[in-house]
Amino acid sequence: MNDLSFLINNPEIAKDIRLDVSGEDLLYFANTLIGIAKKEGEKEAARKENNRLVDREEAARILGASLPTLWRWNEKKILTHRKIGKKVYYRFNDIQKILGEK
Repeated sequence: MNDLSFLINNPEIAKDIRLDVSGEDLLYFANTLIGIAKKEGEKEAARKENNRLVDREEAARILGASLPTLWRWNEKKILTHRKIGKKVYYRFNDIQKILGEK
């Protein structure tokens, strides 16, 4: 039985189960878990990178645009900015979308 939901839903039964596992099986299990964790970590890192905020100057440099152009794009809802205090930021993911359209 590969589905462990029975044991998850019946923890009183699971506490009495004892297993004999070979070193080879344990190593395979550990490597599988490590592989899954690495993939999830890479996905999370990519999400964070895409959602990071960049300031006006960096956004202009990445896009090869002037600051007034970024302001007009915000007015036209082409590339909207976010304000934190008095500073203006753009989402990196939004910048990538603009670059993909060029």
